[in-house]
Amino acid sequence: MKTWKWTIAMLAAVSLLTACTKNQTAAPSPQTPPAQGQTGGAAAPGGTTGGTTGGAAGGAPGKAPAANVKLVPVTYADAEKQMVTSTAKTAGLKTVYLPQQLTSGDKLNQVGLSGGVMTLEFLKLSMQESAKEIVPAGKAESETPVKLSVGDGKWVTVGGQSTLYVKTADTYVAITPSKNVSKDETQAVAETLKPVQ
Repeated sequence: MKTWKWTIAMLAAVSLLTACTKNQTAAPSPQTPPAQGQTGGAAAPGGTTGGTTGGAAGGAPGKAPAANVKLVPVTYADAEKQMVTSTAKTAGLKTVYLPQQLTSGDKLNQVGLSGGVMTLEFLKLSMQESAKEIVPAGKAESETPVKLSVGDGKWVTVGGQSTLYVKTADTYVAITPSKNVSKDETQAVAETLKPVQ
């Protein structure tokens, strides 16, 4: 069953990839929200770079993550770090980031690359990193700006799936949580992003 879902996700990503132009980078596909315990949507090229997307813009910046969010430290094996840095180099990233804390029971599951976007699939969220701006693949239903210590960000909801977009020093990051991870938890994870050494 899991292989079937990945096959569908990969076929959707490949079909959308063929429609992309050279300078486009897209966010995770919100059309198929993940089931509980599964990673976020597959990488689905098809958006555009730069500019703003359609949809309602949120007014005031979002609140900082709640203080009662519980995260646990995560360690990455040398092989995982090497895979991430190698993939990041291929994607053209000068700096690659990994969260230093995650929600309980979460861990890195898979590293992928599509159209210049590196995707890190964790058990409870999907994280994309690119040297170019990552924008939603569909029309935004809502946007809410947030201030984070790692950079300015915004929550964008497309097709009922919310994704946190953050611009760090020289890397664009998009984090899509599964349904069992809250926005506060996702923002708290984003606050722990550190460059891979």
